[in-house]
Amino acid sequence: MPYNLEEFKNLASRSGGFARTNLFRVIFSPENAARELNLLCTNVSAPGRQILTNERIIGMTNKRVAYGYAVPEVTMTFITLSDYYSRNFFEEWQSNIIDQTNYTAGYYKDFVKDIGIQGLRSGGNVANNLISGNFPAVFKFIDEFVELNPEDEIAYSSTLIDAYPTSLTEMTFSNEADGIVTFSVSFVYKDWSSKFSGYKTNFSNNVQNSLLKKGFDLYKDLKG
Repeated sequence: MPYNLEEFKNLASRSGGFARTNLFRVIFSPENAARELNLLCTNVSAPGRQILTNERIIGMTNKRVAYGYAVPEVTMTFITLSDYYSRNFFEEWQSNIIDQTNYTAGYYKDFVKDIGIQGLRSGGNVANNLISGNFPAVFKFIDEFVELNPEDEIAYSSTLIDAYPTSLTEMTFSNEADGIVTFSVSFVYKDWSSKFSGYKTNFSNNVQNSLLKKGFDLYKDLKG
């Protein structure tokens, strides 16, 4: 490595630490579905893009000339609760694409939706406890911090434009006592856009990381 360790540590500190794989959020519509599906999503891949090229020979020079781009499918994995809501949501969505009763195709504008995929800032122990579901360790902080801006937590945001589910995997059942049913969904989309918000340095003791706001909303729901 051409630079020393202190320079590397300073860079990480100035940037707010390392991006963590378990700090993410997925945004669907409508809003009531978005909240549940976000909590049940265990894995998601942010979109990529490949520039398509053709070889072009000019004189003695061989160049690769760009002529377009391609975007890969995005796959998400969801856990299933006893009401199978998450599974039903995507089966109904696919039924709007191809009606399973009369086998007719729906109108494109009627079944496409934008989907958000957000990378969140590292928020220390509070954020990690919240993401991991360790709510008791978080609740003692929440009552003190209620005026938080939810946008403060987003470091990277991508939007799948006109997305819809093409592949819905099977669900596997077994005799395993503590097994949890999961399934995956693959989405195609017209294009995607992204936005970076940068790192804000005024997170004193991590209390302004608004993952706390998310926990506070859930705390109020649980308290009734």
